[in-house]
Amino acid sequence: MHCSNCGQQTASIRRRSKAYGKDDSLIVVENVPMISCRECGMDFLSIKTVGQLERLRDNLAEVPVRPVHVAIFRDEADPVLDELAEAATLGSYQSTR
Repeated sequence: MHCSNCGQQTASIRRRSKAYGKDDSLIVVENVPMISCRECGMDFLSIKTVGQLERLRDNLAEVPVRPVHVAIFRDEADPVLDELAEAATLGSYQSTR
């Protein structure tokens, strides 16, 4: 399948879990169909899928749900992060992409 981002024939339909919202309005939807490109890593949702996700969000009381644990990442003092921040400030950071 053709990727509309990079132009390669490396896209395919995959189903993944996606998280939407934040804090108390966070929802996780499993089995979301999307076009995913192996070459550039972009994911695309169809207009129909976006509409279905919006309906799920608006009608949560009618949707089968199960509790999910959500961990909160706490950024503690990390010498590697400090070094990266300093390098980025000095302009000596090199991207891997």
